Amino acid sequence: MAQGIQALLVVRRATGRHNCFGAIEQQAGHYRSYGLVLKDYQAGSLPAAIPKINGKGWDLMNIARDVFSEELGIVIDEEKPGSARGHIDIFPRHLNQHGTVHGGVVFSLADAVFARASNSRGVPAVALDTSMTFIRASRVGDVLYARCEEAALRRKVAVYTVRVYTGDDDVVALFRGTVYRLTPESPDEH
Repeated sequence: MAQGIQALLVVRRATGRHNCFGAIEQQAGHYRSYGLVLKDYQAGSLPAAIPKINGKGWDLMNIARDVFSEELGIVIDEEKPGSARGHIDIFPRHLNQHGTVHGGVVFSLADAVFARASNSRGVPAVALDTSMTFIRASRVGDVLYARCEEAALRRKVAVYTVRVYTGDDDVVALFRGTVYRLTPESPDEH
């Protein structure tokens, strides 16, 4: 392998470091996890520690925990290839200064199911672009649900839509996200 850090899950390349929550990096023959409950692995032992899916890619979702989402109270209810569904029970800690659910909580719910859906095919994926349109406010006592569906899937890029709604099926927000899929590089790619 090349000198320096080789990441299986990459969020930021500009600094020359591949550091993100859930990243597994290889440097100087050792694997180190960031934000995961894993100890360092010697070179060559990581493939035995992480199962492959259909002989391609790494199933990072089996070892990575989304601690931020867990702290917010987000629960992933279902994950299928290309889709995911989750929910969050709204408590006073989720409110903004207006007494309604903070937009960051709604966005985080959408982002959590987006992350699960986009990584559900065994190819690590990282967000390139996201946007959200807020339709209505929600309050303490509400349960917010989110369903993510794959809209387009290509080798390097995929697009997903997320619908955030209440138990009464009232739409709270609509989210759209694009991911870059970290497929194995061919010898001429850098």
